Amino acid sequence: MRHKQFLIFISLAFIIPINIHSQDKETGIFTRIKHKNKSEFHDYAFIGLSLSINNPTFYSQPFIDKLNEGLIKETNKMIFATNISYRRLQFDINYFQNNYTSSLSEFNMTYDGFEGFLSYRIQLINYLHIDPYIGIGYQESQIANSESILKVSQPLWKIGMNPFFSIPNSDNQIIYFIVEYKQSFNYSSNYSVKDFSYGVGYAWILGYD
Repeated sequence: MRHKQFLIFISLAFIIPINIHSQDKETGIFTRIKHKNKSEFHDYAFIGLSLSINNPTFYSQPFIDKLNEGLIKETNKMIFATNISYRRLQFDINYFQNNYTSSLSEFNMTYDGFEGFLSYRIQLINYLHIDPYIGIGYQESQIANSESILKVSQPLWKIGMNPFFSIPNSDNQIIYFIVEYKQSFNYSSNYSVKDFSYGVGYAWILGYD
């Protein structure tokens, strides 16, 4: 199911920037949006707010087995983020929360925390407004239940992309999508994590007229 959702999302991410139309302010005629040159966008600061669906998996084999067998279920998996970029650099501050329950007992577990990432924007495909990047960061996180709290903070790396398109009748506001994969640098620990997430954000280009 996740693979099907991923393929649908990627298809939309490529199709939407090409097909969006807007109404001309003076003539009232609907015309194709004139995409601003990506390099021009990078001359200004970009600040956005985003919401993503989070899909972390720990390298702990017992945890993976219980998740695959349906003995542990995810009930909430969200990332709330502030995304800031300028030229080729991007800085992300995230709060994430994942809740788990068990079908066999009154089991409740929460995996949550904050993340900070610094990424380099590669700018490979300008005309489609695809914005790939690679970054490193640190996660301040914990796994908690009713009886204990376990700190699992760790450094991570990530790759991702932010396809985007201009909002009709606006010169400095955009809608952007997020597709990311991140992973612990040290994957030998039972609490090392890998994560695929996807979401949508709203951003302002500061200083652009």
